Amino acid sequence: MPSTHRSDGGHTAYHQLLTTIIDSSPWYYPHPQNLDGRIRDAITTGDPAIRLMHPTTSATLEVEHTPTTETSATLALNAALDPTLESKDAYFAGSLALTHKLIAASHQTPYLTPHADPIYVLTAPLPPHITTDELTSTLSAITTTSHAIDTLHTNICRPLKQYIHPVCTSTPPKPRDT
Repeated sequence: MPSTHRSDGGHTAYHQLLTTIIDSSPWYYPHPQNLDGRIRDAITTGDPAIRLMHPTTSATLEVEHTPTTETSATLALNAALDPTLESKDAYFAGSLALTHKLIAASHQTPYLTPHADPIYVLTAPLPPHITTDELTSTLSAITTTSHAIDTLHTNICRPLKQYIHPVCTSTPPKPRDT
């Protein structure tokens, strides 16, 4: 992977990184026809993260342009059971956050940093000269982590289905008719 320290502000390298991620993993950008413009906006405006979707999990992979001498981009796995759940050290939120961290740690690669957070499971600062093999290994670990957390969330939400619907969505639930 080339460095993002280029006269084009990193656009070419950032585009190449996103293309490599999309071409070598299941992660995708939901509006591919707008990707080039979104990359330009990410580099020049206040919203630097491009959010990729996964076809079989509810997670998003944020790819943020972070050009420094040590990183070219940072990946962040967002796998929230409930994005409104505040991070806590105890009770349900604390238990969920620690479980997220332990799942991410079980798929550790040199670039992954697991987090005890109910929303952001891990981050992966990528060096400017990461190899394609290293990136592929990192993406594989992120995808495996995403699947494991999605299974955890399904198992947490499943018992609620007998009482309410919809379960664990942004739509407010209603009691089931008994």
